[in-house]
Amino acid sequence: MLNASIALREAERGGRNRFRCFEAQMNAALMRFMQTREALAPALQQ
Repeated sequence: MLNASIALREAERGGRNRFRCFEAQMNAALMRFMQTREALAPALQQ
């Protein structure tokens, strides 16, 4: 289910009437984004 959700978000970013099949690199990009957000959170709270 998570993979389908990731693919859906990618399709939405691409514009209307599009679809995307899940690719492993989508998950890797999401993990990098989450790690960066987590690392920056303490700095933003100051």
